[in-house]
Amino acid sequence: MLLYLLSALLQNAPERQLLPSPPAPPAPPAPPIYPRFERAPLRIERYVVDVEIVAGSEQLWQGTLRVATGQGASLRREVSQASALECGERTYPRGDQSLISLTLTPQRSDDTSGLADLRVRWGRPAPDACASSGSSARAVELNQSVRIEAGKWVTVTGDAGLVVRLRRRGS
Repeated sequence: MLLYLLSALLQNAPERQLLPSPPAPPAPPAPPIYPRFERAPLRIERYVVDVEIVAGSEQLWQGTLRVATGQGASLRREVSQASALECGERTYPRGDQSLISLTLTPQRSDDTSGLADLRVRWGRPAPDACASSGSSARAVELNQSVRIEAGKWVTVTGDAGLVVRLRRRGS
């Protein structure tokens, strides 16, 4: 009897209706539109700079470097050698190291023509190196922005008598 009732129910039941599919999700919003700012092309300046680096009466380096807007120049000179000082009996030989490095990087901007970042490091043996038990050294470092105008010398002075002079060639 249960089977008969079930069969009757199924025959008299309305046809099953399919539900419509859910609506598609909304499209993502369009990306924001930003106004375009037209920039004038960056003017690339290329020039040669005369460089002099002195400490007291000692000339550490002299020469020329070529730079351009966004393209700096650098130099590095390092000397390692036996010490000139006789420090008496030691269990190991002591050596002296000296270093001069310079980086000159013109800044990237039309309104800063001639402006460059200067970085100089000078390292040398300490004058009282025999008094120390290990190696002993001194260092001076300069980090400064400078305006280098054509034909004019710019002088930057650091500690311990370090002097850097720069002159842009040209008119």
